[in-house]
Amino acid sequence: MKLASAEHIGQLVEAARRARISRLDITDGETRVVIELPLDTASAPGAAKAKSSGPTSKDVRSDLVGFFRAAADGPRPGEPVSPDTVLGIVEQLGLPHEVLAGASGIIEQFYVEEGDVVEYGTKIATLAVK
Repeated sequence: MKLASAEHIGQLVEAARRARISRLDITDGETRVVIELPLDTASAPGAAKAKSSGPTSKDVRSDLVGFFRAAADGPRPGEPVSPDTVLGIVEQLGLPHEVLAGASGIIEQFYVEEGDVVEYGTKIATLAVK
């Protein structure tokens, strides 16, 4: 199996997630694959639960590698969104995958622009949620 095949990369990502590895760098001959995943610190053993009565921020991150495409008529910073609001598309191997807000809130900021390459865990936007 080729190191850079989409199926093999998917298997590597799942293995890294299960093992809670945040960065995996593999070189096979001239092919190099780097996988970076955000660690879910909230579920880490001994993690403290934060209590907040006001708005908090939620990062919307890419779970794919590909090219970011802004949603036509998508929300802009300062505009409200619902969990199913499409913020954009990540195009992977020519197939579009929607990036959803995932929560109700207000768009604080976008971190990527049309045509940017995104990787696993790339921050797409931040929402102010209640």
